[in-house]
Amino acid sequence: MELDPKVKELLVRLRNEMNGAASAEMTARGLVYGLNYGVSAPTIKKIADEYFPDHDLAEKLFGSDVRELKLAAVWIDDPQRVDTAQMRRWAAAFSNEEVADRVVMGLFYAAPGAGTVALEWLGADDPALVAAGLRLAGRMAVAGRELPDGIPAAIETVSDFTDRRVCTAAIYALTKITCTLAIIRKKPGGEAVAAEVEALQG
Repeated sequence: MELDPKVKELLVRLRNEMNGAASAEMTARGLVYGLNYGVSAPTIKKIADEYFPDHDLAEKLFGSDVRELKLAAVWIDDPQRVDTAQMRRWAAAFSNEEVADRVVMGLFYAAPGAGTVALEWLGADDPALVAAGLRLAGRMAVAGRELPDGIPAAIETVSDFTDRRVCTAAIYALTKITCTLAIIRKKPGGEAVAAEVEALQG
């Protein structure tokens, strides 16, 4: 099947920025992709920004096995067109921590259904999804977005997880939510969320 012209153009541009040493280092760290050119995230973003916003192109790119195309989708997609179905579908294809973090922190946090999905993932059995939910909640707080009332309580329930990803993400989420309580209070329903967080702090 012939590649979409825009996908082909992006692939050529990103391949020209190839860094073999960086690619090998990522593989050694367990970041495995079908194809990885080792291009830095800032370089990918700089190129991808030229194509923003293009929701349909982003969907095609994320379905690729090429690291650079998959990550480019994060900065090309229009977050206002990202629905909960897409969030769940993409999450099912999170192949490693880099993909999960880039998608959650760079795109999903601004999607209309981010709060709903964050709560859903916090209740999952899969540590990778729980970690994604924690990072999503924390990133939403940083952006000053309204958090569902149940987020702080849901974060407390993940304390039994010993997975490194979950522990690290929990620290991030609680830190960011706590640091933005003043912002949260200004949002509709924010007082209730702020009170829950403060209660968790004891």
